[in-house]
Amino acid sequence: YTSKTDANNFIKEVKTNLYPLKSKIHNQLEETLSSLDRNNIKYNYDENLEKEKLNISIEINSQKNIDDAIKSLKDLKYEKFLDIFKGNINV
Repeated sequence: YTSKTDANNFIKEVKTNLYPLKSKIHNQLEETLSSLDRNNIKYNYDENLEKEKLNISIEINSQKNIDDAIKSLKDLKYEKFLDIFKGNINV
């Protein structure tokens, strides 16, 4: 670990303690998007939870990558993502 990594981890922990609901929302969003992670699909969303959008990036170097990406995107529950994004979470 570097001091920068330690500082980032500390900041993340402080934010979690200050905004526990926001942390729960982020955790559930990550869980909902985990199928994208498994297929090396990179994604990001507004960390401040203000803009309801999901950015996706896919690196393609084989037909299998394409097939896996299509399956992951079909399995993505975007409506669930939006519900969680809006704060409708299991507490």
